[in-house]
Amino acid sequence: MRDQNNGLMWDESNNYSKVLIVFLVKNVHRLQSITLLCKRGLAKDAVPLLRGMFEEFIDLRYMSVNKTRVQDFIDYDIYQRYKIGRILINKKDEGIDKNRVTTRNEALKCEWEKIKHRFTYKTKNRKEKVYKRWTRGDVRQICNEIGLGDMYDYLFSYLSIYIHSNPITINDFVLGRKGNNIVLEIGASPTLVPEVLATSSGIYLDMLRIADKDFEMGLDKMIKPVEDILKNAGEARKKQRKSVSKNTNI
Repeated sequence: MRDQNNGLMWDESNNYSKVLIVFLVKNVHRLQSITLLCKRGLAKDAVPLLRGMFEEFIDLRYMSVNKTRVQDFIDYDIYQRYKIGRILINKKDEGIDKNRVTTRNEALKCEWEKIKHRFTYKTKNRKEKVYKRWTRGDVRQICNEIGLGDMYDYLFSYLSIYIHSNPITINDFVLGRKGNNIVLEIGASPTLVPEVLATSSGIYLDMLRIADKDFEMGLDKMIKPVEDILKNAGEARKKQRKSVSKNTNI
């Protein structure tokens, strides 16, 4: 992105270019954080970052398919700022400049009133509600709309298991009993490391693919070798799992 000849630059007249650059920078930062955690064997703790990457990849793909959606992404931010402002105004904290926040929120309210019809719906009781996401649909709906429903089912749902409290994850932390004691696993989770690293790297490459397609950055020669490495590593892991399963059965 330092070289303006590669097709992608911060263009004030093109909001999509700005959103794309921010997404790429934000998620390469996430990728670094995931790598650091995995180097320590803490793959489970990297899962929330990985799910965040996946969700933003879906949003980016959703905007890439139809560039007019970028304005929805930007305008919904008005509501989010307005909502935070209301929370701050009602918060009993002497450290908050209530007058400044109130003035700002009045301006945001005026902006929100002009566009809220795009982000609100009526309940059965005719009560006005604001959509929880700028897309007006949840992640599953968006994935289905852009042809990534299968990816949602096996990736997003699986990652959510490690983020929310549920019985499914018990076996990942409770190993069993030893006498009257419960044996817990605390610390590294090395078995997840390859999957988390490969998946996060793959998602970031998918983001780069979008940038390359929409702005003709000429990244294919750089991306393809990395994709091949990830593919070969995936095949090697499959063979290893089959071998372990076979030996276990024996």
